[in-house]
Amino acid sequence: MAAIIGADGSVTNLGGILTSWVANVSSVISEVTDNGATQARLYRGGLATISGSASGVPDQAVAPAAMTRDASGGSITLTAASTSTWAFDIIRTAVTLSTSVTGDAVISFDFLHGDDGNEPSETWT
Repeated sequence: MAAIIGADGSVTNLGGILTSWVANVSSVISEVTDNGATQARLYRGGLATISGSASGVPDQAVAPAAMTRDASGGSITLTAASTSTWAFDIIRTAVTLSTSVTGDAVISFDFLHGDDGNEPSETWT
């Protein structure tokens, strides 16, 4: 499983000024060795899954409850550096709103790559 973490990057999505994100890319691996194989087992990769989370400061114009009702989530752009981005549609699987004793509010959400049938768009230079 590969992980890309954008500590100095940004994320673009409705629901807040999001400043931190993590995206994980994983794939199911299946053994496809036939009975006549004598040298080694054979494996084949399956479809990739992208999952992750993002967090930041809530946007006063977008209520967290609206984010949970619209699980489709829209599209997200994850930026690791100014010229290195991933963009894809997401499905939000959880939304969390929290605050600290000092009153700092934080919004976070978990996501999966959406079911739009499109591959993620990648710009990596």
